[in-house]
Amino acid sequence: MKKTVFLFIFSTLLSILSASEIENKQVVACLNAPTWKTFGLSEVQLSDSYFKQAMDRHKSYVLSLEIDRLIPHVLKTAGLQPKGENYGGWEKGGGCTWGHYMSSCALYYAATGEKVFSDRLDYILSELKKCQNQFDDGWFITGKRGKEGYEALLNGQLFLNQPDETKQPWNFNKNGNSWYCIHKILAGLRDAYVYADRSEAKEILIKLSDYIADLAIRSNSDLFQAMLSVEQGGMNEVLTDVYAITGNEKYLQAAQRFNHINVIYPTANGEDVLSGRHANDQIPKFQGVARQYDFINNKAFIRASENFWDIVIRDHTMAIGGNSCYERFGIPGEESKRLDYSSAETCNTYNMLKLSKHLFTHSGNMKYLNYYEHALYNHILASQDPDMEGCVTYYTALMPGLFKQYSTPYESFWCCVGTGMENHAKYAESIYFYTKDSLLINLFIPSTLNWKETGLKMTLRTQFPESDNIQLRLDDNGTFNGNVFIRIPEWLQSKPQIQINGENKEVTIKNGCIVLQKLRTGDEIIITYQRSLYVDYVKDEPHFGSIMYGPVVLAGALGNDHMPDDRVSGNRALKDAVPLKNITPLVGDLNNLSGWIVEDIQKPLHFKVNNGEKQSSAELIPYFKMHHQRYTVYWKIYSPEIFRQRRQALTDEVMIADTDNEKKHNLQGQNDTIRWHDYFWAKNTQYRDAINGGWFSYDLKINKKETNPYHLICRYWGDETPKHEFDILIDGKLLKTINLNRRLYLTYVDDLYLIPQEWTKGKDKINVRFQAKEEKTAGGIYQLKITSDPDLR
Repeated sequence: MKKTVFLFIFSTLLSILSASEIENKQVVACLNAPTWKTFGLSEVQLSDSYFKQAMDRHKSYVLSLEIDRLIPHVLKTAGLQPKGENYGGWEKGGGCTWGHYMSSCALYYAATGEKVFSDRLDYILSELKKCQNQFDDGWFITGKRGKEGYEALLNGQLFLNQPDETKQPWNFNKNGNSWYCIHKILAGLRDAYVYADRSEAKEILIKLSDYIADLAIRSNSDLFQAMLSVEQGGMNEVLTDVYAITGNEKYLQAAQRFNHINVIYPTANGEDVLSGRHANDQIPKFQGVARQYDFINNKAFIRASENFWDIVIRDHTMAIGGNSCYERFGIPGEESKRLDYSSAETCNTYNMLKLSKHLFTHSGNMKYLNYYEHALYNHILASQDPDMEGCVTYYTALMPGLFKQYSTPYESFWCCVGTGMENHAKYAESIYFYTKDSLLINLFIPSTLNWKETGLKMTLRTQFPESDNIQLRLDDNGTFNGNVFIRIPEWLQSKPQIQINGENKEVTIKNGCIVLQKLRTGDEIIITYQRSLYVDYVKDEPHFGSIMYGPVVLAGALGNDHMPDDRVSGNRALKDAVPLKNITPLVGDLNNLSGWIVEDIQKPLHFKVNNGEKQSSAELIPYFKMHHQRYTVYWKIYSPEIFRQRRQALTDEVMIADTDNEKKHNLQGQNDTIRWHDYFWAKNTQYRDAINGGWFSYDLKINKKETNPYHLICRYWGDETPKHEFDILIDGKLLKTINLNRRLYLTYVDDLYLIPQEWTKGKDKINVRFQAKEEKTAGGIYQLKITSDPDLR
């Protein structure tokens, strides 16, 4: 009884304080309370900006969707008459977009207060309640077969099937990765309660959670752990939230059953066990244990989440802030080999932003917010098609010469369409943070803050990222007399400048922030963050990287020649899209980029390369504004001197599958051919091989005056079978015997072979022959180069 009274008093107290929506609904005090807190969405209103436009665009899309076409399969499962037919794409046979839809409506309701969203929630919840009432145990979201797949766990039965290249399963008990879908539904119900105060959502959620908790707690723990190799969304997080809003500890116990020990604890010890694992399966696991740390004093949980974040950012993150290729994490640090049409799944970044925000609130470390800004501009904002409502990217193509692939409004419904409904509804959630006596301005997004607890009202005006200036006006400081912190971005290369009420002030800096003290009603502040161009180099290849301007990735506009329709219903519909080839390197003074990459004064954030070379026609624009054309985010980038050395060192390169180029290199062969790399995820690259003892050869130019030894560079696919065994011969002499059976999954491999100097001395060309062993295969060869300096490739 005393506990019940405490919970009531605690929840009542929270309801009168400024807090995020989830904090307002918690009835359990945190053991490890966050240092920084987020405001409720209703306390922050966006003003006109790219973000407000994206929010409004997706709001219209959400309102265009018909609930009766999102849940007909749910009604059928319950034996009720559907009122419409399922949408197409992933929804055609019944999906879980309705979970995202509830989250989106709840977020939009919290952000705008528009009744239409609460009405939508009331309708879908009334329909779901009817379905749940058809079942004694409250479980209504899978049919009989799906339910049997879960309950088989109680009988000690687990069948892991559909293993991928790395032997990781994608399915259990012939039930798909259905925990992922269950999570989306539970999260949608949680959000309907937390953000829109729909009590019926909580009732439905608790009955579903009762069923799941019973299943998780009663199942054999080893068996349950084995099952967690299959994608499960954020089950450990959402069940922790159910505990937080009910106080019933069985949900916290069940949440811990969903902690994947074989991944979480090695990561807590600093090990990278991610290579080959499905990326968007892993990120929510660590968000889940970070959330559990709020209530469980287990240091391993927060350490695992922090280590995971560090590992992903350091070794697996690409220029736009996203990660993964073929939906998996790759070999640590191999950024240049993770560039394909299936790079950077957008759902991954949705979850990385959630994790970053949570980790910041506990630690106050600005690195989490610096990443948040970077990924928000360059991936999330960039993921939306501005020309048709509801169209978003799933994968975000990063292979130079490719283009973005968008969903269609009503015939796709990929996972990233679902998270897209949420992404663009909650841009206001991390602009500001607060403690009892401090306010932090994190993002420079035009907005107004109404801090209900203190009565503080603030307006943030800016044209950032077009402008360097951020203007703040303290419209009313209410009862707030604390410090205002303004994040100093990590991209800033000079000291920030500040004016208060028209007077220049000395900048006080603490913990990566400008500190403002004793502000009063009517104070006007102008902060100037001088942006500059710089290069973000990849981790695994010198002279290869992206051009940045402040927080913004600049992409090279390459036109739309030979482009297919880039709005498609299938998420792999464009797996055979061929990239534009022979993208010219950028060459100029690397210590003075602005001297030759020049901003167009008529078009802010639009740049032209102006170095008198072939690149002078190249146009660079923000990646978030790059739509419906080919582009490159990654460039070969050289100073004039290094470029001269490269041309001298890299004496030749064969363009595999280019008929004219191969002819130019005197292609000869027997039983050889060009093939497409027809991998499940992609078919946009060609290679040459020779089968059954066959061979092929090229003549490569070299410099007879070169005094350094030459290296042959061959690119292979890292996961070939033992039949790929062959000799490499230079002018008939055996250089090396190669067997490509090395099980380097999901990546290309560049092998370097040192050629004895006496084999090239005094020659202006050599013949390179790839000779298959009897009944074996030579190659496939994807790239072939020769250089006297392996760093200049």
